Amino acid sequence: MTRISSNKAHAGDVVTIGDNCYIGANVTLDACTVEDNSFVGMGSSVARGAKVEAFGVLAAGAALNEGQVVPSG
Repeated sequence: MTRISSNKAHAGDVVTIGDNCYIGANVTLDACTVEDNSFVGMGSSVARGAKVEAFGVLAAGAALNEGQVVPSG
C-alpha cells in the first residue's frame, strides 16, 4: 500500500508524480513532487513541499523533510 495524502491540507496542495517513476510499497507522499524517472524506495516518506528531481533516488526507509530536494542523478 502506498499512501498519497495531505495531513494538513492547504489550498493548492497536490501530489505530482512524473512518468516512469517507481514508488515503493508503504511510501507516504504528502503534497510533494516526484519528477520523471525517479525512484522512491519502500517505506520512505516525502513531506509536503519536498521534491525528488528527475532521475533522483530516495533510499528505502528514508525521510525527505518539508522543502528538501533530492537532486537529479
